[in-house]
Amino acid sequence: MKTFLRQGSREKTLTPQMHVDLSSIAQGYSVGRIAAVVESAGIQNYLVEIGGELQTQGHKPDGSPWRIGVERPLPGGRSVQKTLTIRQDAPVSVMTSGTYRHYFDEQGKRYSHVLDARTGKPVTHNTVSVTVINDNPTAADAWSTALLCLGREAGMPVANESGIAALFITTHNNRFEEAVSHRWRSLKTIEVH
Repeated sequence: MKTFLRQGSREKTLTPQMHVDLSSIAQGYSVGRIAAVVESAGIQNYLVEIGGELQTQGHKPDGSPWRIGVERPLPGGRSVQKTLTIRQDAPVSVMTSGTYRHYFDEQGKRYSHVLDARTGKPVTHNTVSVTVINDNPTAADAWSTALLCLGREAGMPVANESGIAALFITTHNNRFEEAVSHRWRSLKTIEVH
């Protein structure tokens, strides 16, 4: 059986060995779909979260703003690197991609589960986490993964040119260093602590 990939009026036959993997946007897409169902039920204040990827709208039941923790990229540990206080009623998505949860070590070298599409190999730079804030959860998830693959050095110019609010966390000498895009710095309705 032949499988076809269609784009507009173009069609391409895929070999049986070829697969399209959309896992880099799966959680963001799912968050967006669930948020749409919640909104269609007339709910205006919510937080939808799947595996740490989330979208908020409105505020908490007590009227206070949503507070979101951005995880410190520590293998095996759970602590907060940054806290985001969301002071806007419009939907906003927060997505993080990282190399610190799923990896293996072999002969003193760490191999991440995140593969660089340019090489087909695990990313090798020292960027361990990228968090993206965007109004679209699927786009936020895609950007966080793409920027993580690029790493801070190559990814920051891309984030700046594309107007993406991104927080890059890298490791140097067992210490974390943060760098943020221009758009992240200009966030007005989201406080970062």
